[in-house]
Amino acid sequence: MARLRLRSALVLAALALVACDAAPTALYLVVDTELAVPAEVDTLTIRVAREDGDPVLREIDLAASQRPVRVRIDPREDAQDAPIRIALAVRRGGDDVVTRTIATRFVRGSVRVLAVLLERACVAPSCGDERTCVAGDCVPPELDPTTLPVWDPRDEPDLPTRDAGAMDAATSDDDDAGITDVDAGPPDAWIDPESRSVANVDDLIDAVRWADARAGHQTILLAAGTYELPDVLVIDQPITLRGASRCGAVLRNDGTRRVLQVTDGAVTLDGLTITGGVQTDGHGGGLLVQSPAVVTLERSCVVGNAANAATMEASGGGIAVIRGGRLTVRDSDIVENGAGQQGGGLFVWDATVDLVDSDVSRNRITTDRDYTSGAGISSINSQLTLDRCLVSANETVATAARAADGGGLYAFQGSVRIASSTFASNRAHYGTAMLVQDVTVAISHSTIAGNTSTQPNGRAIWSPSHMGFTLEGSIVANNFSSASTRLNCHATITSLGGNVADELPGEADFDCGMQIGAAGIDRVGDPRLLPLQDRGGPTETFALDTGSAAIGFAGDECPDVDQRGVARTPPCDSGAFETE
Repeated sequence: MARLRLRSALVLAALALVACDAAPTALYLVVDTELAVPAEVDTLTIRVAREDGDPVLREIDLAASQRPVRVRIDPREDAQDAPIRIALAVRRGGDDVVTRTIATRFVRGSVRVLAVLLERACVAPSCGDERTCVAGDCVPPELDPTTLPVWDPRDEPDLPTRDAGAMDAATSDDDDAGITDVDAGPPDAWIDPESRSVANVDDLIDAVRWADARAGHQTILLAAGTYELPDVLVIDQPITLRGASRCGAVLRNDGTRRVLQVTDGAVTLDGLTITGGVQTDGHGGGLLVQSPAVVTLERSCVVGNAANAATMEASGGGIAVIRGGRLTVRDSDIVENGAGQQGGGLFVWDATVDLVDSDVSRNRITTDRDYTSGAGISSINSQLTLDRCLVSANETVATAARAADGGGLYAFQGSVRIASSTFASNRAHYGTAMLVQDVTVAISHSTIAGNTSTQPNGRAIWSPSHMGFTLEGSIVANNFSSASTRLNCHATITSLGGNVADELPGEADFDCGMQIGAAGIDRVGDPRLLPLQDRGGPTETFALDTGSAAIGFAGDECPDVDQRGVARTPPCDSGAFETE
């Protein structure tokens, strides 16, 4: 089958002529601030001035962005050693509050990490044009780039937590000077030396070939509209595809093949809708991510795709991430996809996936096979994280199967971490919210409610075997079997306290490892959940009605924000929603 590959004989020949410069050159800028968002500052501006071109300005809404902010800056192909001057400012209402200037240069063939903390100590000082504020002192802005650590997107090392230049500005050898927490991961965005704008599918294909013929990371800006792809779009080099708005550029296939496949490179897919993909000979109907690719999917929708292979490889209707691939999903929807085996929405096999502020809902597995699992998400021997996510209304339907389990999530081996998230209205035989086996699981400050089993003794959480399962500050309630009996858990769970389960008269298997009683750290009571609906934030949530047993029960140790991004106030509420 012919494919829209990003490589060609002509491109390979061109790359051979510049083989000595094949390694990427870039600065990976990581920025955070000590000031409160949005009370003290609301915007970050990044101005990049280079000798090889006009200044580039990026303005970032801090309240709507993941922090720390991560931006990759690339040079032009003929300016791999060029000097660069970066002016940073956090602002409030259009006025600068803290500024910082760094004068450095690119290091040819190397991606260097520049971590910067915009400190409270620099609110007042005015250092003039020739100096900049670091740790409250005015110092020269020059920074030797060879002192910066190297970033490797394949190895994904921990990013440095020291503010570049902080020790030069400090008056002592205090190792804590200028420290800020920085998460590892691919950059959130790129400031590009050049980009290409497209408005139709032919322009898109030409732009992808243009990007492949150039060194470094390139950006293609897609106008709003639908791009009917004639074949699979395969990406194997660093690139950003960016739509003008959330889910605004629609990449559609004709229902006979996968839409998009990423096999290599640090790739960002931003503002896209991926739809109409049907994979009949493998995983991933909408999107397939394979090692060594490192992919960020943000402000995007993966909807209406399917994996319908006649073999076991009928998994990942929306997305499949396999064999060492890495995927970060932010502010995105994986909805209304289907598969014949596992992972109607998302299938993760021997890979790493992080979901943040995202919705995995209304995905489905329909099959007559002996075993199916994970209508929403299926994770096999992988590392899976969900932060502030909704997993709802996913369903496994098996016409002749012995088991159809894990309505929201199925996980086997590896690890699962769930925080400030909701599992609701999922449906399966066993493990209506989740079935986890031989896997390490940690659930904190989440709500698991309203899930329904098609069996008389089904449970919301089912773990036939386990390697360690902890539950903290969460609600497990209103989950029903086919006999209309409230059954929450069939699992050995270690409670870390602050959990709430509903009243279950006459039922012994209900407490999910909770420690109940006068000296207990958990509570049996009515959480008084209001209907699941939009209450602000990127996903729907259950609010807590007056008199809820969950209000104020999670204690003082809790995340900074709830599922919506609303600040928590100790003593915090149990579950994913904080009452304001």
